[in-house]
Amino acid sequence: MTETNDRQLIEQYLDGDETSLNLLVGKYFRRVYSFVYLLVNDKKEAEDLTQETFVKAWRGLKKFDSSKNFRAWLLTIAKNCAIDYWRRKKSLPFSQLEQDGISVLESLTDGAPLPSEQVEKIISTVQLSRSLADLPAKQRAIISLYYEDGLNFREISEIMNESINTVKSRHRRALFFMRRSMDKSNI
Repeated sequence: MTETNDRQLIEQYLDGDETSLNLLVGKYFRRVYSFVYLLVNDKKEAEDLTQETFVKAWRGLKKFDSSKNFRAWLLTIAKNCAIDYWRRKKSLPFSQLEQDGISVLESLTDGAPLPSEQVEKIISTVQLSRSLADLPAKQRAIISLYYEDGLNFREISEIMNESINTVKSRHRRALFFMRRSMDKSNI
């Protein structure tokens, strides 16, 4: 249903309805920013690259294949903008991005939990965030796309420009590493 709404908004924009483009940008802005931030780990650069992503998407909207997933197309543009950023910066190759500063769970709300339950959840969240932050950038991106965006491995492989088996393998390794990291911190 979301994809149908995206297609409708794109068609309406191409027919001259400017507000449809604003709705698309509003719908995906936070997700694109979060994804780019995972890749560059810099708020200012993530803001600039998010803007660049939407400008490129706007310019290419007439060429967009409506049989494809719009969100996956948009995140592919975002990934390519991040790769271009790292190429321009030339300080690190894309596969060796910094791995700190990732916050997976922003809030913990649970009705009226007991204080001990709150502390336990906070500790688990911190442990999860740390284990996620220790993953290589490509594994972090796959975990984010799979669990936060609900994309399947085929869509992720298109976005990451990797084979589906590579994506699945990185996903398994990331989960294994995170489980092991969480188990070590619980000892």
